[in-house]
Amino acid sequence: FMTDAFLDRKLAFFDRLDRLPVSPLQVAGVLFSVLFVRIILEWVLESQKTIETPAALFLFLLYFASVLGGVFLILWAFSGKSALTVAKAVAFFSPLLWIPPIWDFVVSGGKGFTLLFVFSPPPVLTALSNACADCAGVSPGLRVEVLLTMLAAGSFILWATRSWLKAGFAALAIYVFVVFQAIWPAYVLGYLHHRYTDVYFTRELLSSFALLICAAI
Repeated sequence: FMTDAFLDRKLAFFDRLDRLPVSPLQVAGVLFSVLFVRIILEWVLESQKTIETPAALFLFLLYFASVLGGVFLILWAFSGKSALTVAKAVAFFSPLLWIPPIWDFVVSGGKGFTLLFVFSPPPVLTALSNACADCAGVSPGLRVEVLLTMLAAGSFILWATRSWLKAGFAALAIYVFVVFQAIWPAYVLGYLHHRYTDVYFTRELLSSFALLICAAI
């Protein structure tokens, strides 16, 4: 087992990050900038354009706001740290959002993959760990992004709590949250007999409302 002294040396980065004199407004600015770059990468490198109208752009931002909000809530719940400390960590690791379009562009030889925002329930449960090149809209870059996000989340919780168990559960919670985000609207809206093309435009609203309720609680 690793000693506390060893962990202190390896995780000292989070101490420096925690001491940074950053305001909530600056954190919000970083997150907005990261999302702006992601939009550009999606537009330039993605094989199928999903951001073609102002409405699509708004829903794209809403979707990633719900993802970042969910990750923030998970880390906040597991770490016991202040909201600003958690927000700093989320902002620092938010450039991981750039990985899917860049990675997929390189791996596909410049062709790119089609990234889906809603998945059918059966494939996505295993797609994030599937070795195939492009499975159910879960591209190689998306799998790398999720894996690195889990590692970053686990490291942050390990720094905050010095508990390997909590770190492992936090990383697992991130994975479950990502999968849940991807499939639950398909279940709900399928039950309500919506067309599949309607799911994308409704999903972000449902996710955002759910996160607002969780934040209020």
